[in-house]
Parts: sequence; structure tokens; C-alpha cells
Amino acid sequence: MSFLPKETVDEFRAKYLGKKIKINHLFGEEKYSGNSYDGRTGICDHVDDSGQLHGSWGGLRIQPEHDDIEIIE
Repeated sequence: MSFLPKETVDEFRAKYLGKKIKINHLFGEEKYSGNSYDGRTGICDHVDDSGQLHGSWGGLRIQPEHDDIEIIE
């Protein structure tokens, strides 16, 4: 796991915390038993120190710099 600069993590917290997120595609998710997260939505309730988003979409973390996601207004 690589850590992002603190400034980037702070930007992710400001941008995503408490927001409803739609997962368009999680890159590399095929290694997780074929469960598709594409199309799932959930609320981001935590951004960890490595910049990964955690929330109510079903357990996996999102890496905003790699995964295809959008904020639902």
C-alpha cells in the first residue's frame, strides 16, 4: 500500500467525506470473488491516512486516484 501526501489525503477528505459516491468501476476488483461493485452507491464515512475511501457501498475501499467514481449530488 502506498501512502499519498498529506495534502492529497486532506483534499480527498474535503471532497468525499459525507458525500454519496457512485462506483462506476473498481479497477482490480475481479480478484474479489467476482462480486461486482459497478453501479453501487454509498456514503463515504471515512478517508484513511493512505487516501482510501470507506463507506456504505459494501465493504471494499475505493482509491479515488485509480477507481472510476463520481459524487452524486
